[in-house]
Amino acid sequence: MVIAMMLSLFGARLFQLQGVDPKAYAIRAQEAGLVSIDLPAKRGRILDRNGVPLAESIAGLMIVADPTRTTPHAEAIAKILAERLHLDYFDLLARLTKKGTRFVYVARKIPSTLASSVMEELKKYEYAGVDTRPDPLRTYPAGDVGANLIGLIGEKDTGAGLELNFDKLLAGKHGKETYEVGGGNRIPLGDNSQVKPVNGKDLRLTIDRDVQWYSQRVLRAAVQSAKARSGAAVVLDSRTGELLAFADYPTFDPNKPSKKIANVLNSKALSDVYEPGSVEKVLTAAALLDSDKVTPSTKIKVPK
Repeated sequence: MVIAMMLSLFGARLFQLQGVDPKAYAIRAQEAGLVSIDLPAKRGRILDRNGVPLAESIAGLMIVADPTRTTPHAEAIAKILAERLHLDYFDLLARLTKKGTRFVYVARKIPSTLASSVMEELKKYEYAGVDTRPDPLRTYPAGDVGANLIGLIGEKDTGAGLELNFDKLLAGKHGKETYEVGGGNRIPLGDNSQVKPVNGKDLRLTIDRDVQWYSQRVLRAAVQSAKARSGAAVVLDSRTGELLAFADYPTFDPNKPSKKIANVLNSKALSDVYEPGSVEKVLTAAALLDSDKVTPSTKIKVPK
């Protein structure tokens, strides 16, 4: 009798699982699983000779999503994200409804204040499935000072200048975190593992930020006065031979990258070839000064 009752209960439960609520349990099974995310390393700073940062990483956030939870309101969520972050609506919609995954990147390296504001707006409408993770943001405190030399860093090992050439030193090594989710939430006692990121190392230059700034301003005035296309100026410490400034014009602000800066990314002072005649003129002038044949104010007429 007892055995018969137990078999009846098992049969009823099996009928419920397979016949009455199969879709509900399939959804619950889909919502369970492992999620693996990158833990970005903090990129090393580029410093001038006095330790003043010319490039550094500040707090930023990545916005991520769980498509199994964002799909029901994907159109509304995509509209908010597209408007606030200036992203493509249809690309966002595809990410937010992607099948077979619990994790997609929505946007990377967003300023913390902006990302937090977007999250507050999503919470206001009670849209679930969108979250943030730490994602350091690269910034250049001195703007265009040394920009052609420092360069900038892009996605997937692209960039220019010192940022690209010393990428292995500066980048560090990203970590990874894997955790188990169920019902759309992280399971505290579930399968959890973490490999911590290794932050990048700083790169210290002989460049003096103030000398660099002044050299660039003087160079810009000279190029514009002569109506030239470009110019370069190099300042050396006569005692040590160290570079104090490496100025180029035109230049750019790496905080505002665009397609227009492609032609001025590299330093002409560093990469362009030039005739050695100008160097000989310096030696000739120095010899004349040493022999008291001329003074710094002597004017010399050179035939055309």
